[in-house]
Amino acid sequence: MKSEDECESIQDKWLYSIRNMHLLKARPAWVSGSEFEELYDEAEIASWSSEKRIQYEKNIMNQNDYDNILYERYHDGHTIGHAEGHAEGRSIGVIDGKSEVAQNMLKEGMDVELISRLTGLTEEQIRLL
Repeated sequence: MKSEDECESIQDKWLYSIRNMHLLKARPAWVSGSEFEELYDEAEIASWSSEKRIQYEKNIMNQNDYDNILYERYHDGHTIGHAEGHAEGRSIGVIDGKSEVAQNMLKEGMDVELISRLTGLTEEQIRLL
């Protein structure tokens, strides 16, 4: 069996961790920033008292609930904003289309009152074109 200092390969480190984790007072230096960090974090949590683990798990669940609420609100807001933007864009497009038709009618010499009746634009809107 290899010592901590003799562990060179990933396999050596995994085997060392599995065999000795329950005896270790501190994490080996090679744990920091490595794929083993999560393993040692979970082992630390597993060593807590039952009450402390339950409280930790409740805190995690509360955080997950909070994150889900924020996500749902963001998603709902995005959906509503998209629908409102679509409706506003459609409304602007209709007005722009009517204005373009009214301009063409004016160029053809049609009467402002007739254009107003046909397009639904007010006579003032047509005169501003």
